[in-house]
Amino acid sequence: MKFADIILIHIKFFLSLIVFGLLFIIMDAGSFLINLFLPDTPFRRCLGRKWLAIMSGAGVRYLIKSKLFTCDFDEIEKIKKEKDLIFISNHPSRMDGMILASLLPNAIAVTKSSIWKRYAMGMTLRTAGYLEIKPLNKLFPEIQRSFDESAQLLLFPEGTRSKPVK
Repeated sequence: MKFADIILIHIKFFLSLIVFGLLFIIMDAGSFLINLFLPDTPFRRCLGRKWLAIMSGAGVRYLIKSKLFTCDFDEIEKIKKEKDLIFISNHPSRMDGMILASLLPNAIAVTKSSIWKRYAMGMTLRTAGYLEIKPLNKLFPEIQRSFDESAQLLLFPEGTRSKPVK
């Protein structure tokens, strides 16, 4: 690998940190405003999911245009408007949550409590109607409410426990 290529990779990496920092600030600011001006209703949750999808999509588009990421999204396009679907992802990195949020603007995920309680990302997830993990007998009514609102369910059964592929 040439020295110029190494420098370019480093520049792209640090630029990505800036871009994603700005995206998360804008995403959380938008979620704050949605939360501030709208009561907790199906409309607000739907708007929150759309906002999350738009901002996540901007991040994914940046990664693709900067050639830091490639992926084939054709198959998910065929089913993203279906109702009453449960998507299950093995969650090998934090990127898959963002990618799926950008591709599935009507999906909600069950998230671990530590993320749910954070002010920064947690507000965005709460605004979008994402669910905090809890015992199943308390979670099922919330999942049913989401299906009643035509949302899809996104589960990450492994959390971030996947072992890196070598």
